[in-house]
Amino acid sequence: MKYLLPFFMFLAPALNAQSLFDSLLTRYDFRVYFETSESQITEEAALVLDSLVAGIDSTKGLIRIQVTAHTDSIGSGRSNLLLSSRRATKVKEALVERGLHPMQITIQGFGERDPHASNETEEGRQENRCAVITVRIERPMVTLKGTIRNPKTQQGIPNALVLFASKGKQDSVRTDSNGVYFARLPANTTVRVDAYARDYFFETLMLELYGDKILTDKYHLDKDLELQPIEIGERYIIQNLFFQPGLAYLLPVCEPTLPKVLRFMRINPDIKIEIAGHIHSWDKDPNEFYPHGYRLSRNRALLVYEYLLRYGIEKERMTFEGYSNTQMLYPPGKASELEISQNRRVEVWVVSKTVYEEKK
Repeated sequence: MKYLLPFFMFLAPALNAQSLFDSLLTRYDFRVYFETSESQITEEAALVLDSLVAGIDSTKGLIRIQVTAHTDSIGSGRSNLLLSSRRATKVKEALVERGLHPMQITIQGFGERDPHASNETEEGRQENRCAVITVRIERPMVTLKGTIRNPKTQQGIPNALVLFASKGKQDSVRTDSNGVYFARLPANTTVRVDAYARDYFFETLMLELYGDKILTDKYHLDKDLELQPIEIGERYIIQNLFFQPGLAYLLPVCEPTLPKVLRFMRINPDIKIEIAGHIHSWDKDPNEFYPHGYRLSRNRALLVYEYLLRYGIEKERMTFEGYSNTQMLYPPGKASELEISQNRRVEVWVVSKTVYEEKK
């Protein structure tokens, strides 16, 4: 049975997998072929069926299989319809023998109708002597809802953009007039929720979405987020944007944060910002000039500035500066590792909200 997994992996690039959030279904198509006027499963077809069953992971969701069988155009329409039905039945029996439940499988014979190729050639007729096996995995879904609020007024923020991302795929919704969002998402996955709104700073939330009702009730799937309103002169810490000690290089896990800053700048095209870099220092007096510290903190701010510039944010909307260790959030002697990483940070300082009005 060594051929099973490699054969399934060989087919995988051609399989049609739908978007994680666009559909409840993930779909895979397989095809087996028959000899002329025959409905018996060939050795080659058996290999395909073995591989199909070996590749199915029932933990990923509810498995449903549809078998549609076909014939060439030789013979009468009635005999071909009966032959295709026998072929579909044989495929179902073979799948049941390999451990699938008969209730999972539906079958249909098309006879010579709906050919896959021309029946004018032997090659085309052979292509039409087949059964197509469609495997659909229905993912269990859960409902996630919440409110995006202004923490100062406790009012919901209408038309806020809420992004959901899991395993490299994403979808989005907008909040209603009361700031409420609603989404159906795959159960038993980790999902990142990012919220943006005009005139507000962005926020991120990581969630474990449970399919089990007991866990869902225990941890609740009503998730609210608060977005800080943009105010001139206010500084906003870019969360999860931490740097390697002594360097102006991001920790790899923090690289996905930069696109969030870019989206924030695009959603708020009327603001001008200063990007402020900071460092952590164990033994340097914050009140004394520390040349290396200023260079390092400035280079950290420069990294963010150059990223935004590279992706289309106008340079007149941004400045950058380094503040060395003069504005550490936590004192070095008592800071934990997490607090030390937060001292190595970059902030966004809103300078004005009239940059585009000034251009006119």
